[in-house]
Amino acid sequence: MTIGETSVHESDAGVVISYYNDMTAKLLDKYGPGPDIHYHLGYYEDGRAPMHPPDAAPEEIRASIVAGQRRHLAQAARVWDAAQRFTGSVLDVGCGLGGGSIFWARTFGANVTAVTFAPEHPPLIAELARRAGCAEKIRVVVSDACEIPADAVYDTVVALESTCHYPLEPWFRNLALLLKPGGSVCVEDIIPLRPQGGIVFSDYFYAPLHTIEEYVDAARVAGFELVDDVDITAQTTPFWQDSIAWTRAKLSPPRGADLDIVERRRLRISLAVHHDLHREWQSGGMRQAFLRFERRVAR
Repeated sequence: MTIGETSVHESDAGVVISYYNDMTAKLLDKYGPGPDIHYHLGYYEDGRAPMHPPDAAPEEIRASIVAGQRRHLAQAARVWDAAQRFTGSVLDVGCGLGGGSIFWARTFGANVTAVTFAPEHPPLIAELARRAGCAEKIRVVVSDACEIPADAVYDTVVALESTCHYPLEPWFRNLALLLKPGGSVCVEDIIPLRPQGGIVFSDYFYAPLHTIEEYVDAARVAGFELVDDVDITAQTTPFWQDSIAWTRAKLSPPRGADLDIVERRRLRISLAVHHDLHREWQSGGMRQAFLRFERRVAR
């Protein structure tokens, strides 16, 4: 078994679907109110999280988290030259609650097909897109990421912290049917450099991580090659500090006393796991990167 392999890829997809359906209210609470709601790490240019006072309210810390997530997308746009690559048809695979889709549509005028495997999310994504003023630019599809219908071809595919949910070879094979020759697959995700951090992440998020070798090999088989690899580990590490601070604020009196026992337990588990993950990011056990693959043009 390589670092990136776990049994989650072989498990019932219903477990992951249920997890994301059940997370909807929690995502709105932590990352809302939107209309652009993001479920990925944030970007901190100087590699430092702001210092929050001990009595900071969750809403204050949430504002810092959301600002970091928006910077994350802005940095992705710079690295991937979105002004060139995200102005046509874009396939957003693993779109979460549509924050990225809204960003690409509103900022660059992209026509976005947003793919989710959570059947309860399309109406919410559509409403958020309407609030953002770009509903006509976003089409939502419920599909397994490896079986997206070939009813359109795309200029660009993007996946923000979602490829960790997919077996890579069938995913790239499916994309070969969906992407125009010369088009780009833009991936932002986490790469384990030693087993322990990958196991903690996978068990908590139901998301097995892939090594860079697994990405390159799977892409090559399907006719893609890795052309860009930009490390952002130092700039994303502070996200865990912001997330830890938000969770502590939710648990602190008097707010914590208003939570039911199930939610308090969930938040305490989250707090412990996020401490573990912060240590992995700091100590070199994890790497985070913007990757870009190009579909080779037949000669």
